[in-house]
Amino acid sequence: MTKLRLTTPSRRLVSTSDLDEVHRVISPMIESPRFSFLEGPRSTHFEINRLELPRSQIFGVTTKSSVRVVVEKLSAIQVTIPLQGEIRATQGQRQLRVSPGSALVQFAGESQDLVRVGACTTVFIHVHPKFFEQYLPDLQHGQEWQARLESHVLGLDSGLGKTLSNLVIQICREARQWNAERLHDCDAESVLHYLLGLIFVRNAYVELSDPGSDVRTPRYLDRTIAFINENLESELSLSDLTAIAHVSTRTLQRAFKDRFGMSPIKYVKRARLNKVREELLNTTPYETSVSQTAARWGFYHGGNFARDYWELFGEKPGVTLRSR
Repeated sequence: MTKLRLTTPSRRLVSTSDLDEVHRVISPMIESPRFSFLEGPRSTHFEINRLELPRSQIFGVTTKSSVRVVVEKLSAIQVTIPLQGEIRATQGQRQLRVSPGSALVQFAGESQDLVRVGACTTVFIHVHPKFFEQYLPDLQHGQEWQARLESHVLGLDSGLGKTLSNLVIQICREARQWNAERLHDCDAESVLHYLLGLIFVRNAYVELSDPGSDVRTPRYLDRTIAFINENLESELSLSDLTAIAHVSTRTLQRAFKDRFGMSPIKYVKRARLNKVREELLNTTPYETSVSQTAARWGFYHGGNFARDYWELFGEKPGVTLRSR
Protein backbone atom coordinates (compact mmCIF):
# COMPACT_ATOMS: atom_id res chain seq x y z
CA MET A 1 0.00 0.00 0.00
CA THR A 2 1.20 3.51 -0.83
CA LYS A 3 2.41 5.47 2.18
CA LEU A 4 0.40 8.65 1.83
CA ARG A 5 2.02 12.03 2.28
CA LEU A 6 -1.26 13.72 1.39
CA THR A 7 -2.72 16.23 3.81
CA THR A 8 -5.87 18.32 3.65
CA PRO A 9 -5.86 22.01 2.60
CA SER A 10 -4.97 24.26 5.53
CA ARG A 11 -7.61 27.02 5.29
CA ARG A 12 -10.70 26.32 7.44
CA LEU A 13 -14.10 26.72 5.78
CA VAL A 14 -16.38 25.51 8.56
CA SER A 15 -16.13 23.71 11.90
CA THR A 16 -19.49 22.70 13.32
CA SER A 17 -21.78 19.93 14.54
CA ASP A 18 -24.80 21.53 12.87
CA LEU A 19 -25.72 19.71 9.64
CA ASP A 20 -27.84 22.64 8.52
CA GLU A 21 -24.81 24.92 8.73
CA VAL A 22 -22.70 22.42 6.76
CA HIS A 23 -25.41 22.29 4.09
CA ARG A 24 -25.71 26.08 3.97
CA VAL A 25 -21.96 26.59 3.57
CA ILE A 26 -21.31 23.76 1.09
CA SER A 27 -24.35 24.01 -1.21
CA PRO A 28 -23.27 27.16 -3.12
CA MET A 29 -19.91 25.54 -3.93
CA ILE A 30 -20.85 22.00 -5.01
CA GLU A 31 -23.94 19.85 -5.58
CA SER A 32 -26.34 20.07 -2.66
CA PRO A 33 -25.72 16.89 -0.60
CA ARG A 34 -28.10 15.25 1.88
CA PHE A 35 -26.52 14.10 5.15
CA SER A 36 -27.87 11.49 7.55
CA PHE A 37 -26.51 9.54 10.52
CA LEU A 38 -26.10 5.79 10.78
CA GLU A 39 -25.92 3.64 13.90
CA GLY A 40 -24.15 5.04 16.94
CA PRO A 41 -24.01 8.76 17.82
CA ARG A 42 -26.72 10.83 16.16
CA SER A 43 -24.35 13.75 15.76
CA THR A 44 -20.85 14.35 14.51
CA HIS A 45 -18.41 17.20 14.20
CA PHE A 46 -17.54 18.41 10.72
CA GLU A 47 -14.27 20.14 9.93
CA ILE A 48 -14.06 21.26 6.32
CA ASN A 49 -11.08 23.01 4.76
CA ARG A 50 -11.04 24.36 1.24
CA LEU A 51 -8.54 25.42 -1.41
CA GLU A 52 -9.99 27.25 -4.41
CA LEU A 53 -8.18 27.00 -7.73
CA PRO A 54 -9.04 28.91 -10.91
CA ARG A 55 -11.09 25.98 -12.28
CA SER A 56 -11.24 23.41 -9.45
CA GLN A 57 -11.75 23.01 -5.73
CA ILE A 58 -9.93 20.80 -3.23
CA PHE A 59 -11.56 20.12 0.14
CA GLY A 60 -10.40 18.43 3.30
CA VAL A 61 -13.27 16.85 5.24
CA THR A 62 -13.09 15.31 8.72
CA THR A 63 -16.03 13.66 10.49
CA LYS A 64 -15.95 12.02 13.92
CA SER A 65 -18.65 9.37 13.40
CA SER A 66 -20.40 7.55 10.52
CA VAL A 67 -22.30 9.80 8.11
CA ARG A 68 -24.17 9.01 4.90
CA VAL A 69 -23.88 11.49 2.01
CA VAL A 70 -26.31 11.38 -0.92
CA VAL A 71 -26.32 13.49 -4.10
CA GLU A 72 -29.03 12.73 -6.65
CA LYS A 73 -26.94 13.64 -9.69
CA LEU A 74 -23.35 14.82 -9.85
CA SER A 75 -22.58 17.71 -12.16
CA ALA A 76 -18.80 17.39 -11.74
CA ILE A 77 -16.06 14.82 -11.54
CA GLN A 78 -15.35 14.06 -7.89
CA VAL A 79 -12.30 12.28 -6.52
CA THR A 80 -12.40 11.24 -2.85
CA ILE A 81 -9.16 10.07 -1.22
CA PRO A 82 -9.39 8.67 2.33
CA LEU A 83 -6.49 9.59 4.59
CA GLN A 84 -8.08 8.01 7.67
CA GLY A 85 -11.06 5.67 7.92
CA GLU A 86 -13.03 4.12 5.09
CA ILE A 87 -15.50 5.19 2.42
CA ARG A 88 -18.24 2.81 1.25
CA ALA A 89 -20.03 3.73 -1.95
CA THR A 90 -23.19 2.15 -3.37
CA GLN A 91 -23.80 2.09 -7.11
CA GLY A 92 -26.76 -0.04 -8.13
CA GLN A 93 -25.87 -3.56 -6.99
CA ARG A 94 -22.19 -2.69 -6.57
CA GLN A 95 -20.60 -1.96 -3.20
CA LEU A 96 -17.22 -0.21 -3.33
CA ARG A 97 -14.97 0.01 -0.29
CA VAL A 98 -12.28 2.67 -0.42
CA SER A 99 -9.55 2.89 2.21
CA PRO A 100 -6.25 4.80 2.50
CA GLY A 101 -4.07 3.93 -0.46
CA SER A 102 -6.91 4.24 -2.98
CA ALA A 103 -9.27 6.87 -4.38
CA LEU A 104 -12.93 6.85 -5.41
CA VAL A 105 -13.46 8.49 -8.82
CA GLN A 106 -17.05 9.48 -9.66
CA PHE A 107 -18.21 11.02 -12.91
CA ALA A 108 -20.74 13.70 -13.81
CA GLY A 109 -24.21 12.27 -14.30
CA GLU A 110 -23.83 9.59 -11.63
CA SER A 111 -25.75 9.56 -8.39
CA GLN A 112 -23.67 9.57 -5.22
CA ASP A 113 -24.47 7.42 -2.19
CA LEU A 114 -21.54 6.97 0.14
CA VAL A 115 -20.89 6.36 3.82
CA ARG A 116 -17.99 7.86 5.73
CA VAL A 117 -17.31 5.04 8.22
CA GLY A 118 -16.44 6.11 11.77
CA ALA A 119 -13.79 8.76 12.26
CA CYS A 120 -12.87 9.67 8.70
CA THR A 121 -10.64 12.23 7.00
CA THR A 122 -10.64 12.66 3.23
CA VAL A 123 -9.23 14.86 0.50
CA PHE A 124 -11.97 15.67 -1.96
CA ILE A 125 -11.38 17.08 -5.48
CA HIS A 126 -14.22 18.72 -7.43
CA VAL A 127 -13.79 19.54 -11.14
CA HIS A 128 -16.51 20.45 -13.64
CA PRO A 129 -16.21 18.34 -16.83
CA LYS A 130 -15.87 21.38 -19.11
CA PHE A 131 -12.45 22.09 -17.60
CA PHE A 132 -10.89 18.79 -18.67
CA GLU A 133 -12.92 18.00 -21.80
CA GLN A 134 -10.60 20.23 -23.80
CA TYR A 135 -7.99 17.46 -23.45
CA LEU A 136 -10.24 14.64 -24.64
CA PRO A 137 -9.76 15.01 -28.43
CA ASP A 138 -6.02 14.40 -28.04
CA LEU A 139 -6.63 11.44 -25.74
CA GLN A 140 -9.27 9.87 -27.95
CA HIS A 141 -7.25 10.19 -31.17
CA GLY A 142 -10.37 11.27 -33.03
CA GLN A 143 -12.61 8.44 -31.83
CA GLU A 144 -16.38 8.91 -32.03
CA TRP A 145 -17.93 7.17 -29.07
CA GLN A 146 -20.22 7.60 -26.14
CA ALA A 147 -18.65 6.96 -22.74
CA ARG A 148 -20.69 5.00 -20.24
CA LEU A 149 -18.79 5.41 -17.00
CA GLU A 150 -19.17 3.96 -13.54
CA SER A 151 -17.60 4.83 -10.21
CA HIS A 152 -14.07 3.56 -10.18
CA VAL A 153 -11.62 2.76 -7.38
CA LEU A 154 -8.15 3.94 -8.37
CA GLY A 155 -5.18 2.45 -6.55
CA LEU A 156 -2.69 5.13 -5.53
CA ASP A 157 0.13 2.66 -6.16
CA SER A 158 -0.76 2.65 -9.87
CA GLY A 159 0.89 5.03 -12.32
CA LEU A 160 -2.20 7.25 -12.55
CA GLY A 161 -2.75 7.08 -8.79
CA LYS A 162 0.80 8.13 -7.93
CA THR A 163 0.58 11.04 -10.35
CA LEU A 164 -2.77 12.12 -8.89
CA SER A 165 -1.55 12.10 -5.29
CA ASN A 166 1.69 13.90 -6.18
CA LEU A 167 -0.25 16.64 -7.99
CA VAL A 168 -2.53 17.21 -4.99
CA ILE A 169 0.50 17.30 -2.67
CA GLN A 170 2.19 19.86 -4.92
CA ILE A 171 -0.92 22.07 -5.15
CA CYS A 172 -1.56 22.06 -1.38
CA ARG A 173 2.13 22.70 -0.66
CA GLU A 174 2.08 25.71 -2.98
CA ALA A 175 -1.01 27.08 -1.19
CA ARG A 176 0.68 26.72 2.22
CA GLN A 177 3.80 28.43 0.91
CA TRP A 178 1.71 31.49 0.00
CA ASN A 179 -0.66 31.06 2.94
CA ALA A 180 -3.47 31.23 0.40
CA GLU A 181 -7.06 30.02 0.38
CA ARG A 182 -7.16 30.60 -3.39
CA LEU A 183 -4.45 30.09 -6.00
CA HIS A 184 -4.99 32.44 -8.93
CA ASP A 185 -2.34 30.79 -11.08
CA CYS A 186 -1.53 27.10 -10.72
CA ASP A 187 0.31 25.18 -13.46
CA ALA A 188 -0.31 21.87 -11.71
CA GLU A 189 -4.07 22.35 -12.08
CA SER A 190 -3.86 21.95 -15.88
CA VAL A 191 -1.91 18.73 -15.41
CA LEU A 192 -4.57 17.57 -12.94
CA HIS A 193 -7.29 18.19 -15.53
CA TYR A 194 -5.32 16.29 -18.18
CA LEU A 195 -4.92 13.39 -15.75
CA LEU A 196 -8.66 13.32 -15.05
CA GLY A 197 -9.27 13.29 -18.80
CA LEU A 198 -6.96 10.29 -19.08
CA ILE A 199 -8.80 8.50 -16.24
CA PHE A 200 -12.07 9.33 -18.02
CA VAL A 201 -10.93 7.79 -21.29
CA ARG A 202 -9.28 4.73 -19.75
CA ASN A 203 -12.44 3.85 -17.83
CA ALA A 204 -14.84 4.35 -20.71
CA TYR A 205 -16.86 1.47 -22.02
CA VAL A 206 -16.77 1.82 -25.78
CA GLU A 207 -20.33 1.91 -27.08
CA LEU A 208 -21.47 1.70 -30.66
CA SER A 209 -23.47 4.85 -31.21
CA ASP A 210 -24.12 8.23 -29.69
CA PRO A 211 -27.81 9.26 -29.87
CA GLY A 212 -26.75 12.88 -30.20
CA SER A 213 -24.27 12.26 -32.97
CA ASP A 214 -24.84 12.91 -36.66
CA VAL A 215 -22.50 10.06 -37.53
CA ARG A 216 -24.40 7.21 -39.21
CA THR A 217 -23.16 3.70 -38.46
CA PRO A 218 -23.21 1.26 -41.41
CA ARG A 219 -25.56 -1.66 -40.87
CA TYR A 220 -22.76 -4.16 -41.40
CA LEU A 221 -20.87 -2.51 -38.53
CA ASP A 222 -23.96 -2.68 -36.29
CA ARG A 223 -24.24 -6.36 -37.16
CA THR A 224 -20.58 -7.04 -36.45
CA ILE A 225 -20.62 -5.28 -33.07
CA ALA A 226 -23.73 -7.19 -32.02
CA PHE A 227 -22.02 -10.45 -32.98
CA ILE A 228 -18.90 -9.50 -30.99
CA ASN A 229 -20.90 -8.66 -27.87
CA GLU A 230 -22.79 -11.96 -28.06
CA ASN A 231 -19.65 -14.04 -28.55
CA LEU A 232 -16.95 -12.46 -26.40
CA GLU A 233 -16.33 -15.75 -24.60
CA SER A 234 -15.60 -17.50 -27.90
CA GLU A 235 -12.59 -17.38 -30.19
CA LEU A 236 -13.13 -14.57 -32.72
CA SER A 237 -10.92 -14.16 -35.77
CA LEU A 238 -10.91 -11.41 -38.35
CA SER A 239 -12.30 -13.87 -40.90
CA ASP A 240 -15.22 -14.64 -38.54
CA LEU A 241 -16.04 -10.93 -38.36
CA THR A 242 -15.81 -10.32 -42.11
CA ALA A 243 -18.08 -13.32 -42.69
CA ILE A 244 -20.71 -11.78 -40.41
CA ALA A 245 -20.26 -8.31 -41.94
CA HIS A 246 -20.38 -9.58 -45.55
CA VAL A 247 -17.72 -7.04 -46.52
CA SER A 248 -14.04 -7.28 -47.36
CA THR A 249 -11.38 -7.33 -44.65
CA ARG A 250 -10.13 -3.93 -45.79
CA THR A 251 -13.62 -2.37 -45.63
CA LEU A 252 -14.25 -3.71 -42.13
CA GLN A 253 -10.88 -2.58 -40.83
CA ARG A 254 -11.42 0.90 -42.26
CA ALA A 255 -14.89 1.12 -40.67
CA PHE A 256 -13.55 0.21 -37.22
CA LYS A 257 -10.65 2.63 -37.61
CA ASP A 258 -12.95 5.47 -38.66
CA ARG A 259 -15.55 4.80 -35.96
CA PHE A 260 -13.45 3.69 -32.98
CA GLY A 261 -9.87 4.55 -33.83
CA MET A 262 -8.78 0.89 -33.62
CA SER A 263 -8.80 -2.38 -35.55
CA PRO A 264 -11.61 -4.96 -35.14
CA ILE A 265 -9.35 -7.32 -33.18
CA LYS A 266 -8.20 -4.56 -30.86
CA TYR A 267 -11.86 -3.65 -30.31
CA VAL A 268 -12.55 -7.27 -29.31
CA LYS A 269 -9.61 -7.26 -26.91
CA ARG A 270 -10.73 -4.01 -25.30
CA ALA A 271 -14.27 -5.31 -24.89
CA ARG A 272 -12.91 -8.44 -23.20
CA LEU A 273 -10.64 -6.40 -20.92
CA ASN A 274 -13.69 -4.38 -19.87
CA LYS A 275 -15.48 -7.65 -19.03
CA VAL A 276 -12.53 -8.78 -16.92
CA ARG A 277 -12.53 -5.47 -15.09
CA GLU A 278 -16.27 -5.67 -14.47
CA GLU A 279 -15.85 -9.09 -12.84
CA LEU A 280 -12.81 -8.05 -10.77
CA LEU A 281 -14.68 -4.99 -9.45
CA ASN A 282 -17.65 -7.11 -8.40
CA THR A 283 -15.93 -9.98 -6.60
CA THR A 284 -13.26 -10.61 -3.96
CA PRO A 285 -9.93 -12.50 -3.85
CA TYR A 286 -11.76 -15.19 -1.84
CA GLU A 287 -14.11 -15.92 -4.74
CA THR A 288 -11.76 -15.90 -7.73
CA SER A 289 -8.27 -15.06 -8.90
CA VAL A 290 -7.01 -12.72 -11.59
CA SER A 291 -5.80 -15.64 -13.73
CA GLN A 292 -9.15 -17.46 -13.51
CA THR A 293 -11.10 -14.34 -14.46
CA ALA A 294 -8.71 -13.51 -17.29
CA ALA A 295 -8.91 -17.05 -18.67
CA ARG A 296 -12.73 -16.90 -18.74
CA TRP A 297 -12.40 -14.05 -21.23
CA GLY A 298 -9.69 -15.59 -23.37
CA PHE A 299 -6.50 -14.22 -21.76
CA TYR A 300 -4.18 -17.16 -21.11
CA HIS A 301 -0.76 -15.47 -21.12
CA GLY A 302 -0.40 -13.74 -17.75
CA GLY A 303 2.35 -11.35 -18.75
CA ASN A 304 0.66 -10.10 -21.92
CA PHE A 305 -2.68 -9.77 -20.12
CA ALA A 306 -1.17 -7.78 -17.22
CA ARG A 307 0.55 -5.43 -19.69
CA ASP A 308 -2.62 -4.86 -21.71
CA TYR A 309 -4.68 -4.31 -18.55
CA TRP A 310 -2.18 -1.78 -17.20
CA GLU A 311 -2.08 0.12 -20.49
CA LEU A 312 -5.88 0.43 -20.61
CA PHE A 313 -6.77 1.02 -16.95
CA GLY A 314 -3.57 2.37 -15.41
CA GLU A 315 -3.40 -0.21 -12.62
CA LYS A 316 -2.59 -3.87 -12.05
CA PRO A 317 -5.51 -6.33 -12.20
CA GLY A 318 -4.66 -7.54 -8.68
CA VAL A 319 -5.16 -4.00 -7.39
CA THR A 320 -8.61 -3.93 -9.00
CA LEU A 321 -9.55 -7.27 -7.42
CA ARG A 322 -8.47 -6.11 -3.95
CA SER A 323 -10.29 -2.78 -4.24
CA ARG A 324 -13.65 -4.14 -3.13
